[in-house]
Amino acid sequence: MFKSGSPVGSPDLRNVVPVYQLPLSHQDRDYLVRWARQYRDHDSIWVGSGKLEVAAYREMADPTSQLSCQGREHCQIIEKATGIPTYYYLFRYYGRLKEKWRLCPLCGERWRVASPRGTTKFSQFEFRCKPCRLVSNVACSIGNDKDERLAIIGEPRRTVRRQNSR
Repeated sequence: MFKSGSPVGSPDLRNVVPVYQLPLSHQDRDYLVRWARQYRDHDSIWVGSGKLEVAAYREMADPTSQLSCQGREHCQIIEKATGIPTYYYLFRYYGRLKEKWRLCPLCGERWRVASPRGTTKFSQFEFRCKPCRLVSNVACSIGNDKDERLAIIGEPRRTVRRQNSR
């Protein structure tokens, strides 16, 4: 919410990458900057609470929300332009007591990073899914009733297979 710089970071540099340095078209850079502004707006609405708190949080924490899908599309464009694997950071605030064992919300596979902190360039993230190009952290708020109700946001959706009733 309080950051106004580039939405692109580099774990190698441990710093942000200015948008103007990315080998993108002017239009793609403009769209990325506008998306970052939208993300900050959602963060402000979430922090400001009120009626839109859950809706704003869902946009940031659900990888299938419109805001997250746009952010993931930007990551794909950056990856294609640079040839560097580019991951989308999936925000996580509300969680469950067993937060460490959650699965990737897109593919449903394990995505907990096994290496101890500080040993890899992705060590700032507890979760990383290479195929889905997502990174995330353990939730900040865990253990009360509100957390449990809102923890389902950003968790894998279980698909129910219908059996033929004939």
